[in-house]
Amino acid sequence: MTFAYTLEVYGELLRARPGLALVIPGECAAFLHRGDVWAAPLDQSGRVQQDKAFALTLDAWDDDNEVWGCDIGGNETSDVLRDPRFVALHQ
Repeated sequence: MTFAYTLEVYGELLRARPGLALVIPGECAAFLHRGDVWAAPLDQSGRVQQDKAFALTLDAWDDDNEVWGCDIGGNETSDVLRDPRFVALHQ
């Protein structure tokens, strides 16, 4: 799995579900912002904190393990693609 592939799949999943954000590793959620995949942390109640949004960049990707750097167990990144969970983007 690569950084580019992961973002491509995130984009496909999100385009198919307007108004939703994809829960990803690091207690964050990915969402579409002007057609690009961005992320933001989730608050304690599971709401997307869009005011703290950031672009997903290669700097956050662990090429050696093919996961996000925050993926402690090494399986969270691929689990998102196999069994995606979504939350409302605007609550």
